[in-house]
Amino acid sequence: FSDEMEYRESRETEIDEDVEALARVIESEASTHTLREKVAVAWVVRNRAAYRKTTIAQLVCTPTCGPQRGRPFSSAQPATDKSRLIAKVVLSAPQSEDPTHGAIAMLEPALYEREYREGKHRLSLDELRTKWRDRDHLRSVGMVGRWELWRRK
Repeated sequence: FSDEMEYRESRETEIDEDVEALARVIESEASTHTLREKVAVAWVVRNRAAYRKTTIAQLVCTPTCGPQRGRPFSSAQPATDKSRLIAKVVLSAPQSEDPTHGAIAMLEPALYEREYREGKHRLSLDELRTKWRDRDHLRSVGMVGRWELWRRK
């Protein structure tokens, strides 16, 4: 009984940390986007964490939350009540409700192109897509608003 309670408390803490971390990503990556885009971003993060067999908090806030540097997503911005609600809904939904069809990667092509021209990316947009397709074995599953979504082949 005691072990079960300990496990439950540990899992609840993990879920709370995941909600907070996911909410931070929503704010950092999509604060000015539509609700549909925010939900898609949240699902991509959830899917990537599951694919890597880790928690969302570990994926985006290790060693601490912050800019994307070395992480797949930014968690630099603080969470809001709205982003926490989106995170809770996405984390409690069954996988069958995933509107991204299992996407584990995403990019905003217009933003990526602008940042590439500014020297912030080593690869052009076409080179990145080729890398994801050929080396990382991903395939595009379409767009949600401004976001291009990619999943495992």
